[in-house]
Amino acid sequence: LTLALRLFRYLAFHRQFSLVTSTLIHSYAALAHFLIVFGIILFLFAFVGHNLLGHKLENFSTFPGAVNQMFSMIVFDDTVSFTDIQEVSPGVGHFYYWAWFTISSLLLINVLLAILLDSYALVAQRASNSNYVWQDIMVQVRIARFWAFINRAVYKEVKEAEEALYRIGKKHRTLTIAEVKQVLEGFGLPPYVVWNVVLMQERATRADMEAEAVQTKLETVDGKLDALAAQVEQLLQAHSNSLRPVNR
Repeated sequence: LTLALRLFRYLAFHRQFSLVTSTLIHSYAALAHFLIVFGIILFLFAFVGHNLLGHKLENFSTFPGAVNQMFSMIVFDDTVSFTDIQEVSPGVGHFYYWAWFTISSLLLINVLLAILLDSYALVAQRASNSNYVWQDIMVQVRIARFWAFINRAVYKEVKEAEEALYRIGKKHRTLTIAEVKQVLEGFGLPPYVVWNVVLMQERATRADMEAEAVQTKLETVDGKLDALAAQVEQLLQAHSNSLRPVNR
């Protein structure tokens, strides 16, 4: 059990792997209330079965044995069959067996599944924006292969391409992704090297654009605040002038 819990903990590094643990964590409150109700009903039926059938059936002879038999009947274990219960108690035993079957297998189990499915749908929706595991693995493999290749073979060419990009970018201020790709291909670099550099350049460009957008919004807010402060100052000045006494 400890190893299984540790395994779930270690698998939580990725959103797709942590769906099971996240589902259980999200539904813990509903599961706690369900287990309380389930335990009450289980112990009630176990107590009735122990007093009703314990003098004839060995599995019901003790209260812990009766509780264990209740769990076995949920998964359709035929250790104690319907025929055995009916032979011991023909009237009440018939009602007892079908009442437990209806409440446990048809009602409580479906309520448990509804709680888990509801939480799973919500957790899966939150994790829908994340990549699948194999996609992240492929990206890491390509990046690792890219740096390994640089260390062995084309370090000089990559440095020259980097210097060329720096010169062109300094001259033209901005570079598009297509221009970056064209410069790299001009140095005869392999396609996957070009792909990795363009990918990193695209991410850096997107980050710069987001930072510029945030800076523009902040400047707009600062301008509005300055204008509002000037208006407030004018209103206060006009109000103070209206309160001055008039010399006659």
